[in-house]
Amino acid sequence: MSLPILSLPTLALWYQRNQSHPVKEKRPTIELHVNLWRRIGRQRREHELNYLDVGIKILEQRDLGALNLYVPFPAKQCVVEDLAHLLRENEIASAVFNEVLEVHPAEGTDDTFYIKQNGNHFLSVHSITVDRDVEYLTTFPGAAPAGFVIRLGREFCSKFHAPGEHYIRFRFKLEAEAAHIFSSDVSNEDGWILSSTTTSEITEIRINEVRSIPESVQRLSKMHDWVAPEINAIHYFLVRDISFDLIASHASFRKIRRMEPEWDAYLGPDFPIGSARNMLIYHWRKSNGGGDVGDFVTLAKFRRSKGNVLLYIFLVIALGSIGSGLHSSLSFWLKWRDSPELLWADLFFSPNGGEVVAATIFLIAVAFGLAVVAKRWPI
Repeated sequence: MSLPILSLPTLALWYQRNQSHPVKEKRPTIELHVNLWRRIGRQRREHELNYLDVGIKILEQRDLGALNLYVPFPAKQCVVEDLAHLLRENEIASAVFNEVLEVHPAEGTDDTFYIKQNGNHFLSVHSITVDRDVEYLTTFPGAAPAGFVIRLGREFCSKFHAPGEHYIRFRFKLEAEAAHIFSSDVSNEDGWILSSTTTSEITEIRINEVRSIPESVQRLSKMHDWVAPEINAIHYFLVRDISFDLIASHASFRKIRRMEPEWDAYLGPDFPIGSARNMLIYHWRKSNGGGDVGDFVTLAKFRRSKGNVLLYIFLVIALGSIGSGLHSSLSFWLKWRDSPELLWADLFFSPNGGEVVAATIFLIAVAFGLAVVAKRWPI
């Protein structure tokens, strides 16, 4: 029996050459932006929302023919969306790149537009038509990995051969199972009997770490001559609700800030209005003075406290009632044992016996059930 394949929170990016000439040019130069949005509702009725946004900035296209990105979750557990349309707004473009920018249309096409800074060309942004431009690779040599490869083909990537720097940005809207590949929760074992509970969460991401990439995915890359681009910088942004406290991280983050209101438009209608101001963004960056950064790994541990007062009060009352009920039941049992005139039926059906026993059993069952529920989903 084969063991299940453990999915690590690994992203991997390759390109395919545009030319078949045996003499290879210098690898294309890329800057990678990865945003992980984690919103766990403060109330149980609020839905959990998880986005993985990927931005690829092509600084020098060189011999770039196609782009291939491996993600560690199944295609059926996500929805892929293009985000270029959001960058058409000056405010959002300025927020994403943390610069004062202006957006200008490109003549003769609606799929590309320009972003300028101080009147100079900053980026050419290209829209992705998911149904036309994106291919999903789900067949691999050997054991199938947990994830899949999203591929932007040669026709789309030919846009990068125009002068200047280029940019694409797209989103994976993750189902809960996919999001939990990046994050795992650890709750207090005895939290259900306290007036408040503490939940710890570990969030991890790895980018281009070879030993974490499934073997079958590496085989596929070799079969099709995929090559790792030169990534001169990786920017990783982790966005969490303000109620979560960062208590440890694998590497020191570059900066932390509270989200500005204009991010509400970027998040879209799934997030309640005003969500941005209730979220903090943590920024990690890895660069190597213009050279290849290699791989990137970071881990962050968060802690969140939640009130448990209602359940705590109920359990105190229930435990007191159970103690009183057990005392009454024991007293009646001793009386029943020493009274020949009392029958077995009296122990369970008499007003002084059966009602107390039934009430005690009921309270024990309710308290136990609530304890089990509270351990998984604290109130």
